[in-house]
Amino acid sequence: MRTLFRRAIPVLGIILSIFTVSGIRGRAFAAGADQPNGAGMARVTLIRGDGSFNGKDTNAWAALSPNFSLEDGDRLWAGDNSKIEIQFSGGHMAWLNYQTELDITNMEQTKGLAIQVGLASGEASFATRPMGRNDVFQVDTPNASARAYDKTRFRVTVLSDGTTQIGVARGRVELESTAGISDIRAGQMVEIETDGSINTSTLPEKDSWDRWVDARWNRYTRPSRSARYLPPALDDYGYEFDNNGHWVDTPGYGWVWAPAVSPGWSPYSNGRWVWVGGDYTWLPYDPFYACFHYGRWAWSLSIGWYWLPPAPSVGVWWSPGYVGWAWSGGVVSWVPLAPGELYYGFGYYGPRSVNLNITHVTAIRNVYVNSRVTNAVVVVNRNNFLAGRTTRVAISGRQNPFLHRGAMGARVMPGTPARVIKPIRATMDPRPGVKPRHLPPARIQRVRQVLQRRAIARAKGASAFKPGRKPQRVPFSELGRKGPVVRHGAAPGRRLAPVSPGINGQRPGNFQRGRQWPRTQFNRKRQAPPGRRLTPARERGRLRQPPAPGRGKPAPSGPAVQERGRQRVSPGQSPGFGGRNFQAPPYGGGQGVRSPGSEGGRPSFQERAGSAAPGRRPPQAGRPTSRPLERLQPQARSGARRPAGGQVKAQRRPARPKGNGNKKGRPKKREEGR
Repeated sequence: MRTLFRRAIPVLGIILSIFTVSGIRGRAFAAGADQPNGAGMARVTLIRGDGSFNGKDTNAWAALSPNFSLEDGDRLWAGDNSKIEIQFSGGHMAWLNYQTELDITNMEQTKGLAIQVGLASGEASFATRPMGRNDVFQVDTPNASARAYDKTRFRVTVLSDGTTQIGVARGRVELESTAGISDIRAGQMVEIETDGSINTSTLPEKDSWDRWVDARWNRYTRPSRSARYLPPALDDYGYEFDNNGHWVDTPGYGWVWAPAVSPGWSPYSNGRWVWVGGDYTWLPYDPFYACFHYGRWAWSLSIGWYWLPPAPSVGVWWSPGYVGWAWSGGVVSWVPLAPGELYYGFGYYGPRSVNLNITHVTAIRNVYVNSRVTNAVVVVNRNNFLAGRTTRVAISGRQNPFLHRGAMGARVMPGTPARVIKPIRATMDPRPGVKPRHLPPARIQRVRQVLQRRAIARAKGASAFKPGRKPQRVPFSELGRKGPVVRHGAAPGRRLAPVSPGINGQRPGNFQRGRQWPRTQFNRKRQAPPGRRLTPARERGRLRQPPAPGRGKPAPSGPAVQERGRQRVSPGQSPGFGGRNFQAPPYGGGQGVRSPGSEGGRPSFQERAGSAAPGRRPPQAGRPTSRPLERLQPQARSGARRPAGGQVKAQRRPARPKGNGNKKGRPKKREEGR
């Protein structure tokens, strides 16, 4: 019996280890509970054009840089003709279109992964991976809240007047507004106006922005060759390892990754340290990011520098940078950690780290094996360290502070010099000395104050507007119907103002397929990019009417001219010459182009019509429109042919003869007075 019990103990230990590993296998952890600022849970992966950043420490706008780590309270702004891509913990993604501001409201993973962002203005697309039971990805707008609890793809637009448009391309999104909570499924679209009225429709066909987002999303979801060597929690970074290096099987550590770099390169040498989340965080200039915030580094003569991925049994933990530190009053030095060496940081970063917030360390156990490798130790001037310049100080073997204690006056210290070397403004900016070209308007600041008070709804059916209350659930089919809708703040048994069925009295969803996003009903206030906006002169040219009869070019004639005065001109048609109607081009059509409405770009039909009745052409000064145009009786020359369109083809004026007037049929000049 005892022998059987002894044999069962190892088996039980293996089973418990399997359950423990499976619990942390699918997620890369960031800082512990003593760091609730969300450090390491989001980073900027791509910038096209002008991207700006506003941190909570500086409260000032600065130029944005790729691979920059984000925290709670950060604000991002995509300027004119710009795009920004953000990657969150768990593989969730966000893409910002031009003139869009996104606020990082809350990021935490204590009771499950919870990400809350606020879209104050503009347009953004979101994609989420499969989530756990207590996970949520929430996007707040001025008058709505969209929440994803599973694998989803959706797009959110906030117009300049506060109207919110939400379209779901895949999965299901839980929408909360003043009308209640509704489920928006794939292929459906909702518009929530500022007065609470709601319009519903089907999702329009993909435009250039959707196709660009699809291409970026496929980059992260396509099968990766490096997935077989990486822990499952780092599958989202597989494309980095595929495109920037190769995997090598080593006898001591198994499969390791060797980056494709130039000679003389070393880890944590091409980049700088920035102040994020109350600590110095490494901002790499290299095209790869994960190997500087996960795992360890080693060097061999046959391979060079190679990276060891973290073991799933220990856990995948993010850190500001796995290095050892040494500094003095004039220089700051660091060296990459080797496998097995402890990381000293201000927070909990896994079982192979020491939390300096709760542990007082007097002696360092690390031997820093990599300090013996050439170019492994990076030494910079203290002023350059704060200013964001990584100009290295050339040192000899005797000046290595990790091998010779006290060299250059530097001391090997646990953790980063966050409590000794205070950061300056340049240390907090992603790109010091570079000013952003475009800044968001001041009106967005008022919208941000509303979004910051929004709570996060972890459970399905919970309210973000009124925490603790359970709002009513409204089916999607009931959102766009006319009738009273119970809203938040109404007394029991009392109903507030009814919700309008749609814009301009049309039924929601009653329009043609194939138009650009958003459709005709939802196409009002989104300003077009600068390259597609119309100047006042071009606007006047588009609104210029045909010349009145008797002025300029000869007026057309024919049966179509007689019918023009009696026919009604629809908003999508404009009468042309010769009785033909030219279809007005659809709004948008370009990348991220939306109808600008009254803010710029092509004016809508309602703006051009002014106070004219629906379906009637606006009156023009000096030209009555209540009666049909008079038919002109052109004096056709003999032999002139009448074209098929009813217009008279004008004959050319006879050519004037050359010479002194002696040609036949033309008298001389002196004989004209006789």
